[in-house]
Amino acid sequence: MNTCFVDIESVTKRFGTTAVVDDISLGIENGEFLAIMGSSGCGKTTLLRMIAGLETPSAGSIRIAGKPMNGVSACDREAPLVWQSLALFPFLTVVENVEFGLRMRGVAKAERRRRALQWLERMEIAHLAERGIEQLSGGQKQRVALARALVTEPPMLLLDEPFSALDASLTVRMQGVISRLQRELGITFILVTHSHSEAFALADRVVIMNEGRIEQIGRPREVYERPRSRFVAEFLGANNIFSGTVRRVEDEVVTVETADGVFDVTRASELNPQTGSNVDLIVSADQMELAMEGDGVACRLVGEEFIGANVNLHLETPAGTTLVVQTPRQALDALSPQVGDEYVARWQSSNAHLVAAA
Repeated sequence: MNTCFVDIESVTKRFGTTAVVDDISLGIENGEFLAIMGSSGCGKTTLLRMIAGLETPSAGSIRIAGKPMNGVSACDREAPLVWQSLALFPFLTVVENVEFGLRMRGVAKAERRRRALQWLERMEIAHLAERGIEQLSGGQKQRVALARALVTEPPMLLLDEPFSALDASLTVRMQGVISRLQRELGITFILVTHSHSEAFALADRVVIMNEGRIEQIGRPREVYERPRSRFVAEFLGANNIFSGTVRRVEDEVVTVETADGVFDVTRASELNPQTGSNVDLIVSADQMELAMEGDGVACRLVGEEFIGANVNLHLETPAGTTLVVQTPRQALDALSPQVGDEYVARWQSSNAHLVAAA
Protein backbone atom coordinates (compact mmCIF):
# COMPACT_ATOMS: atom_id res chain seq x y z
CA MET A 1 0.00 0.00 0.00
CA ASN A 2 2.12 2.87 -1.26
CA THR A 3 -0.31 4.81 -3.45
CA CYS A 4 -2.74 7.33 -1.97
CA PHE A 5 -6.07 6.39 -3.53
CA VAL A 6 -8.38 8.87 -1.77
CA ASP A 7 -6.99 12.29 -0.93
CA ILE A 8 -9.20 14.48 1.26
CA GLU A 9 -7.75 17.96 1.58
CA SER A 10 -9.08 20.64 3.96
CA VAL A 11 -12.67 19.48 3.47
CA THR A 12 -15.47 21.29 5.29
CA LYS A 13 -19.20 20.63 5.04
CA ARG A 14 -21.66 23.14 6.44
CA PHE A 15 -25.38 22.84 6.89
CA GLY A 16 -26.45 26.41 7.44
CA THR A 17 -23.91 27.89 9.83
CA THR A 18 -22.97 24.54 11.38
CA ALA A 19 -19.75 22.85 10.22
CA VAL A 20 -20.62 19.14 10.39
CA VAL A 21 -17.22 18.30 8.89
CA ASP A 22 -14.61 20.88 9.84
CA ASP A 23 -11.39 21.25 7.81
CA ILE A 24 -10.49 17.55 7.55
CA SER A 25 -7.44 16.30 5.65
CA LEU A 26 -6.94 12.56 5.24
CA GLY A 27 -5.14 10.24 2.84
CA ILE A 28 -6.46 6.71 2.26
CA GLU A 29 -4.12 4.21 0.67
CA ASN A 30 -4.90 2.01 -2.30
CA GLY A 31 -6.16 -1.32 -0.99
CA GLU A 32 -6.50 -0.08 2.59
CA PHE A 33 -9.36 -0.98 4.93
CA LEU A 34 -10.16 2.21 6.84
CA ALA A 35 -12.75 2.46 9.61
CA ILE A 36 -14.23 5.82 10.67
CA MET A 37 -15.66 5.95 14.20
CA GLY A 38 -17.25 8.54 16.41
CA SER A 39 -20.36 9.32 18.38
CA SER A 40 -23.63 10.24 16.67
CA GLY A 41 -23.45 13.61 14.94
CA CYS A 42 -19.65 13.72 14.73
CA GLY A 43 -19.68 13.98 10.92
CA LYS A 44 -18.48 10.49 9.95
CA THR A 45 -21.44 9.62 7.70
CA THR A 46 -21.35 13.07 6.08
CA LEU A 47 -17.67 12.51 5.28
CA LEU A 48 -18.50 9.13 3.73
CA ARG A 49 -21.31 10.67 1.68
CA MET A 50 -18.92 13.31 0.33
CA ILE A 51 -16.50 10.58 -0.77
CA ALA A 52 -19.44 8.81 -2.44
CA GLY A 53 -20.54 12.02 -4.18
CA LEU A 54 -23.87 12.25 -2.37
CA GLU A 55 -22.88 15.49 -0.64
CA THR A 56 -20.79 18.37 -1.98
CA PRO A 57 -18.02 19.88 0.19
CA SER A 58 -18.56 23.48 1.24
CA ALA A 59 -14.79 23.93 1.03
CA GLY A 60 -11.76 21.82 0.23
CA SER A 61 -11.27 19.04 -2.31
CA ILE A 62 -11.51 15.27 -2.69
CA ARG A 63 -9.41 13.31 -5.17
CA ILE A 64 -9.94 9.65 -6.04
CA ALA A 65 -7.18 7.88 -7.98
CA GLY A 66 -5.60 11.28 -8.56
CA LYS A 67 -8.69 12.80 -10.17
CA PRO A 68 -10.55 15.77 -8.64
CA MET A 69 -14.07 14.77 -7.64
CA ASN A 70 -15.59 18.24 -7.29
CA GLY A 71 -18.48 18.23 -9.75
CA VAL A 72 -18.26 14.48 -10.47
CA SER A 73 -21.59 12.74 -9.84
CA ALA A 74 -21.96 9.73 -7.55
CA CYS A 75 -22.67 7.35 -10.42
CA ASP A 76 -19.41 8.33 -12.14
CA ARG A 77 -17.18 7.79 -9.08
CA GLU A 78 -17.16 3.97 -9.02
CA ALA A 79 -17.54 4.13 -5.24
CA PRO A 80 -20.69 2.13 -4.40
CA LEU A 81 -22.15 2.59 -0.95
CA VAL A 82 -23.70 -0.24 1.07
CA TRP A 83 -26.33 1.53 3.16
CA GLN A 84 -27.31 0.87 6.74
CA SER A 85 -30.81 0.14 5.41
CA LEU A 86 -29.32 -1.89 2.48
CA ALA A 87 -31.78 -0.13 0.08
CA LEU A 88 -32.57 -3.27 -1.91
CA PHE A 89 -35.41 -3.14 -4.44
CA PRO A 90 -38.37 -5.14 -3.08
CA PHE A 91 -39.99 -5.38 -6.54
CA LEU A 92 -36.95 -7.19 -8.00
CA THR A 93 -35.70 -10.72 -7.36
CA VAL A 94 -32.33 -11.35 -5.74
CA VAL A 95 -30.53 -11.82 -9.05
CA GLU A 96 -32.27 -8.80 -10.58
CA ASN A 97 -31.09 -6.66 -7.64
CA VAL A 98 -27.51 -7.77 -8.25
CA GLU A 99 -27.84 -7.15 -11.98
CA PHE A 100 -29.13 -3.61 -11.50
CA GLY A 101 -25.80 -1.75 -11.67
CA LEU A 102 -24.75 -3.68 -14.77
CA ARG A 103 -28.08 -2.94 -16.37
CA MET A 104 -27.59 0.78 -15.81
CA ARG A 105 -24.21 0.47 -17.54
CA GLY A 106 -25.78 -1.13 -20.60
CA VAL A 107 -24.29 -4.60 -20.12
CA ALA A 108 -26.06 -7.20 -22.26
CA LYS A 109 -28.68 -9.35 -20.52
CA ALA A 110 -26.83 -12.65 -20.80
CA GLU A 111 -23.56 -11.17 -19.58
CA ARG A 112 -25.09 -9.35 -16.62
CA ARG A 113 -26.99 -12.50 -15.59
CA ARG A 114 -23.75 -14.52 -15.77
CA ARG A 115 -21.85 -12.00 -13.65
CA ALA A 116 -24.68 -11.61 -11.14
CA LEU A 117 -24.96 -15.37 -10.63
CA GLN A 118 -21.18 -15.57 -10.30
CA TRP A 119 -21.29 -13.06 -7.45
CA LEU A 120 -24.22 -14.77 -5.78
CA GLU A 121 -22.21 -17.98 -5.91
CA ARG A 122 -19.27 -16.18 -4.37
CA MET A 123 -21.54 -14.93 -1.59
CA GLU A 124 -22.88 -18.49 -1.12
CA ILE A 125 -26.49 -17.52 -1.93
CA ALA A 126 -26.82 -18.58 -5.58
CA HIS A 127 -29.69 -20.91 -4.56
CA LEU A 128 -31.70 -17.80 -3.62
CA ALA A 129 -31.34 -16.10 -7.02
CA GLU A 130 -35.03 -16.16 -7.94
CA ARG A 131 -36.43 -15.33 -4.51
CA GLY A 132 -38.02 -12.03 -3.55
CA ILE A 133 -36.10 -9.75 -1.19
CA GLU A 134 -38.78 -10.02 1.51
CA GLN A 135 -38.22 -13.79 1.65
CA LEU A 136 -34.64 -13.36 2.85
CA SER A 137 -33.12 -13.20 6.32
CA GLY A 138 -31.10 -10.20 7.46
CA GLY A 139 -27.78 -11.88 6.70
CA GLN A 140 -28.95 -12.98 3.26
CA LYS A 141 -30.06 -9.43 2.43
CA GLN A 142 -26.65 -8.20 3.54
CA ARG A 143 -24.95 -10.57 1.10
CA VAL A 144 -27.23 -9.44 -1.73
CA ALA A 145 -26.34 -5.80 -1.01
CA LEU A 146 -22.63 -6.64 -1.09
CA ALA A 147 -22.98 -8.61 -4.33
CA ARG A 148 -24.91 -5.73 -5.93
CA ALA A 149 -22.19 -3.26 -4.93
CA LEU A 150 -19.28 -5.42 -6.07
CA VAL A 151 -20.63 -6.93 -9.30
CA THR A 152 -19.47 -3.85 -11.22
CA GLU A 153 -15.90 -4.52 -9.96
CA PRO A 154 -15.35 -1.07 -8.42
CA PRO A 155 -11.95 0.03 -7.10
CA MET A 156 -13.50 1.04 -3.77
CA LEU A 157 -16.40 0.03 -1.51
CA LEU A 158 -18.06 2.30 1.06
CA LEU A 159 -19.98 0.83 3.99
CA ASP A 160 -22.27 2.85 6.27
CA GLU A 161 -23.06 0.96 9.51
CA PRO A 162 -23.71 -2.23 7.49
CA PHE A 163 -24.19 -4.53 10.49
CA SER A 164 -26.34 -2.33 12.72
CA ALA A 165 -29.56 -4.29 12.10
CA LEU A 166 -27.99 -7.75 12.60
CA ASP A 167 -27.81 -9.78 15.80
CA ALA A 168 -24.44 -10.38 17.46
CA SER A 169 -23.70 -13.85 16.05
CA LEU A 170 -24.70 -12.84 12.51
CA THR A 171 -22.61 -9.68 12.79
CA VAL A 172 -19.52 -11.77 13.55
CA ARG A 173 -20.19 -14.00 10.52
CA MET A 174 -20.71 -11.01 8.23
CA GLN A 175 -17.51 -9.41 9.52
CA GLY A 176 -15.74 -12.56 8.37
CA VAL A 177 -17.34 -12.23 4.93
CA ILE A 178 -16.30 -8.56 4.63
CA SER A 179 -12.75 -9.29 5.77
CA ARG A 180 -12.37 -12.17 3.30
CA LEU A 181 -13.73 -10.10 0.42
CA GLN A 182 -11.39 -7.21 1.11
CA ARG A 183 -8.35 -9.52 1.19
CA GLU A 184 -9.39 -11.34 -1.97
CA LEU A 185 -10.30 -8.23 -3.98
CA GLY A 186 -7.49 -6.01 -2.72
CA ILE A 187 -9.60 -2.87 -3.17
CA THR A 188 -10.10 0.06 -0.82
CA PHE A 189 -12.83 -0.38 1.82
CA ILE A 190 -14.07 2.54 3.93
CA LEU A 191 -16.34 1.60 6.84
CA VAL A 192 -18.35 3.93 9.07
CA THR A 193 -19.28 2.30 12.36
CA HIS A 194 -20.14 2.94 16.01
CA SER A 195 -18.65 -0.41 17.03
CA HIS A 196 -15.11 -0.46 18.42
CA SER A 197 -14.84 -4.24 18.10
CA GLU A 198 -16.00 -4.06 14.48
CA ALA A 199 -13.45 -1.41 13.55
CA PHE A 200 -10.58 -3.05 15.42
CA ALA A 201 -11.34 -6.48 13.94
CA LEU A 202 -11.56 -5.32 10.32
CA ALA A 203 -9.54 -2.18 9.70
CA ASP A 204 -5.91 -1.52 8.87
CA ARG A 205 -6.34 1.95 10.36
CA VAL A 206 -9.08 3.65 12.33
CA VAL A 207 -10.11 7.31 12.35
CA ILE A 208 -11.87 8.68 15.42
CA MET A 209 -13.92 11.85 14.85
CA ASN A 210 -15.34 14.34 17.29
CA GLU A 211 -17.48 17.36 16.42
CA GLY A 212 -16.48 17.32 12.77
CA ARG A 213 -12.74 16.93 13.34
CA ILE A 214 -10.31 14.04 13.49
CA GLU A 215 -9.16 13.30 17.04
CA GLN A 216 -6.81 10.43 16.20
CA ILE A 217 -5.74 8.23 13.30
CA GLY A 218 -3.75 5.03 13.71
CA ARG A 219 -3.61 1.29 13.64
CA PRO A 220 -6.19 -0.36 15.91
CA ARG A 221 -3.68 -1.53 18.51
CA GLU A 222 -1.97 1.85 18.62
CA VAL A 223 -5.25 3.71 19.12
CA TYR A 224 -6.44 1.23 21.75
CA GLU A 225 -3.20 1.23 23.73
CA ARG A 226 -2.29 4.90 23.33
CA PRO A 227 -5.34 7.16 22.98
CA ARG A 228 -4.01 10.66 22.36
CA SER A 229 -6.75 12.62 24.08
CA ARG A 230 -9.21 12.27 26.93
CA PHE A 231 -12.04 12.17 24.37
CA VAL A 232 -10.56 9.14 22.61
CA ALA A 233 -9.91 7.37 25.91
CA GLU A 234 -13.52 7.95 27.00
CA PHE A 235 -14.97 7.06 23.60
CA LEU A 236 -13.17 3.71 23.52
CA GLY A 237 -14.34 2.93 27.05
CA ALA A 238 -12.64 0.69 29.62
CA ASN A 239 -10.00 3.35 30.28
CA ASN A 240 -9.34 4.74 33.73
CA ILE A 241 -8.57 8.45 33.77
CA PHE A 242 -6.98 10.41 36.62
CA SER A 243 -6.79 14.20 36.31
CA GLY A 244 -3.62 15.60 37.82
CA THR A 245 -0.68 17.98 37.81
CA VAL A 246 2.93 17.22 36.87
CA ARG A 247 5.07 17.59 39.99
CA ARG A 248 8.42 16.32 38.69
CA VAL A 249 10.04 15.36 35.38
CA GLU A 250 13.21 13.33 35.83
CA ASP A 251 14.93 11.34 33.09
CA GLU A 252 12.18 9.18 31.57
CA VAL A 253 9.83 9.33 34.56
CA VAL A 254 7.04 11.86 35.10
CA THR A 255 5.51 12.17 38.57
CA VAL A 256 1.85 13.19 38.60
CA GLU A 257 -0.19 14.26 41.61
CA THR A 258 -3.90 13.39 41.48
CA ALA A 259 -6.78 13.38 43.94
CA ASP A 260 -6.22 9.63 44.32
CA GLY A 261 -2.47 9.74 44.95
CA VAL A 262 0.90 10.44 43.41
CA PHE A 263 1.97 8.19 40.52
CA ASP A 264 5.04 7.74 38.33
CA VAL A 265 4.56 7.36 34.59
CA THR A 266 7.18 6.35 32.08
CA ARG A 267 7.43 9.37 29.79
CA ALA A 268 5.38 8.96 26.60
CA SER A 269 7.14 10.08 23.42
CA GLU A 270 4.04 11.91 22.13
CA LEU A 271 3.86 14.22 25.15
CA ASN A 272 6.58 16.38 26.65
CA PRO A 273 5.00 17.48 29.94
CA GLN A 274 6.39 20.37 31.94
CA THR A 275 6.37 20.72 35.71
CA GLY A 276 3.10 22.35 36.79
CA SER A 277 1.18 21.38 33.65
CA ASN A 278 -2.23 19.74 33.90
CA VAL A 279 -2.49 16.26 32.43
CA ASP A 280 -4.75 13.23 32.32
CA LEU A 281 -3.18 9.94 33.36
CA ILE A 282 -4.74 7.00 31.49
CA VAL A 283 -4.60 3.31 32.37
CA SER A 284 -6.50 0.69 30.37
CA ALA A 285 -8.84 -1.54 32.39
CA ASP A 286 -6.97 -4.66 31.27
CA GLN A 287 -3.67 -3.24 32.57
CA MET A 288 -4.99 -2.81 36.13
CA GLU A 289 -5.07 -5.47 38.81
CA LEU A 290 -6.67 -5.71 42.23
CA ALA A 291 -5.02 -6.73 45.46
CA MET A 292 -6.25 -7.00 49.03
CA GLU A 293 -3.50 -4.70 50.33
CA GLY A 294 -0.30 -2.89 49.35
CA ASP A 295 0.53 0.22 47.34
CA GLY A 296 -1.97 1.58 44.86
CA VAL A 297 -5.35 3.27 44.83
CA ALA A 298 -7.81 2.35 47.56
CA CYS A 299 -11.21 1.51 46.07
CA ARG A 300 -14.52 -0.19 46.78
CA LEU A 301 -16.37 -2.60 44.50
CA VAL A 302 -19.72 -1.21 43.32
CA GLY A 303 -20.63 -3.70 40.56
CA GLU A 304 -19.67 -6.47 38.14
CA GLU A 305 -20.22 -6.78 34.39
CA PHE A 306 -19.77 -10.16 32.69
CA ILE A 307 -18.55 -9.87 29.09
CA GLY A 308 -17.89 -13.45 28.06
CA ALA A 309 -14.43 -14.69 29.02
CA ASN A 310 -13.74 -11.51 31.01
CA VAL A 311 -15.42 -9.58 33.81
CA ASN A 312 -15.38 -5.83 34.27
CA LEU A 313 -15.22 -4.90 37.94
CA HIS A 314 -16.56 -1.40 38.60
CA LEU A 315 -15.04 0.39 41.59
CA GLU A 316 -15.01 3.78 43.25
CA THR A 317 -12.22 5.56 45.11
CA PRO A 318 -12.62 7.71 48.24
CA ALA A 319 -12.05 10.77 46.00
CA GLY A 320 -15.05 9.76 43.87
CA THR A 321 -13.11 8.49 40.83
CA THR A 322 -14.77 5.57 39.05
CA LEU A 323 -12.51 2.72 37.97
CA VAL A 324 -12.92 -0.32 35.76
CA VAL A 325 -10.68 -3.36 36.18
CA GLN A 326 -10.99 -6.07 33.55
CA THR A 327 -10.02 -9.56 34.65
CA PRO A 328 -10.41 -13.10 33.28
CA ARG A 329 -13.36 -14.96 34.76
CA GLN A 330 -11.19 -17.68 36.29
CA ALA A 331 -9.15 -15.06 38.16
CA LEU A 332 -12.27 -14.08 40.12
CA ASP A 333 -12.02 -17.26 42.19
CA ALA A 334 -9.00 -15.85 44.03
CA LEU A 335 -10.83 -12.58 44.79
CA SER A 336 -14.36 -13.87 45.44
CA PRO A 337 -15.57 -10.28 44.99
CA GLN A 338 -18.66 -8.95 46.71
CA VAL A 339 -20.19 -5.52 46.28
CA GLY A 340 -18.81 -3.32 49.04
CA ASP A 341 -15.47 -5.16 49.31
CA GLU A 342 -12.40 -2.95 49.53
CA TYR A 343 -9.32 -3.43 47.35
CA VAL A 344 -6.20 -1.74 46.10
CA ALA A 345 -5.96 -1.09 42.34
CA ARG A 346 -2.44 -0.98 40.91
CA TRP A 347 -0.56 -1.01 37.61
CA GLN A 348 2.93 -0.82 36.17
CA SER A 349 4.19 2.71 35.48
CA SER A 350 5.00 1.62 31.90
CA ASN A 351 1.34 0.70 31.34
CA ALA A 352 0.12 4.23 32.05
CA HIS A 353 0.44 7.18 29.71
CA LEU A 354 -0.28 10.88 29.75
CA VAL A 355 -2.28 13.21 27.54
CA ALA A 356 -2.67 16.95 27.85
CA ALA A 357 -5.66 17.92 29.94
CA ALA A 358 -8.64 19.04 27.88
